[in-house]
Amino acid sequence: MAAPVVVVILIVASDAGSPATQTMVTTARAALGSAVVLVQEVPAPATDEQASKVGAQVHADAVVQVTWPAAQGDGGKAHLHVRVFSQPAWTDRDLSFGSADAPTERGRAVGLAISTMVPVERPEPSEPKKPERPTELAATPAPTAPTTPTRTRPPAPRFELDAAALGTFGFVGVANGAGGELAARLAVPESFALRLGGGVRFGEMDEARASTSTTRLSGGVSVHAARVGALDVAVQVDALLLHHSVTRKASDGAHVARGRFVGAADLLGEASLRLGPRVSVFGAAGIELATGETHVVVGSESVATIPRARGIVLLGVRLRL
Repeated sequence: MAAPVVVVILIVASDAGSPATQTMVTTARAALGSAVVLVQEVPAPATDEQASKVGAQVHADAVVQVTWPAAQGDGGKAHLHVRVFSQPAWTDRDLSFGSADAPTERGRAVGLAISTMVPVERPEPSEPKKPERPTELAATPAPTAPTTPTRTRPPAPRFELDAAALGTFGFVGVANGAGGELAARLAVPESFALRLGGGVRFGEMDEARASTSTTRLSGGVSVHAARVGALDVAVQVDALLLHHSVTRKASDGAHVARGRFVGAADLLGEASLRLGPRVSVFGAAGIELATGETHVVVGSESVATIPRARGIVLLGVRLRL
């Protein structure tokens, strides 16, 4: 059995996460059947020499470089620059799109175009005509090259920044607050993301005639659950360190502040919508659970309680670097 054809698709890193690019890769793999399709991200469009070198490193039969000269949201074009190593020269093809064409439809068209420009099977080597012999000998099967195991390159981790408005709510004790949060994420596309974040929220405590602030430091993981078009769904779990602070005006006019650290955890469901290769908007909602209640005492009387559990909602923007 002959080894499968190996095709390398070069994609500029800034385009790799777009719905058009992902649909293109899926379509090309389906259309090329038994061929092994490898995806290689490059920081910028590669020269012919660089592209050929990438292909040679994995013993590829063809290299395809895909670029999008115009913004995908404005119609524009996709450019295919193809080298089949059994042929003497590079070939090029441009596909034009209208502004009404969805990114997934553009990706599907490019994937099908790739399948028409590269071979699905290796050409059989020509053999010289053998001279006739008086005695007919049994044919010896020609040795076939052993199949070389191939590995699909995993998606490269990416650094992301989140900026979000944050709100909390509850039905028992003092749980309402509003503020913001910043977070940094190291994400593997369509798999998981490690995150570190910090934020602060503010509220009022009418029972004590005081104001509250809660500083929130978080670290955890977000696990990708599903993708529907440009919409991604994930589940997020964090370990938290909270600092509850209460400030009130004493009878002598001085402001008195007291605070307490408490451990906590949260569990949130998140939905994010891609607006482009580098920008998404996201929303998340769930529960924040502390290790204990915080009682507010004025004089010798307990006047309010910050409860263990509260609902939490975030709405923000995500930038991919």
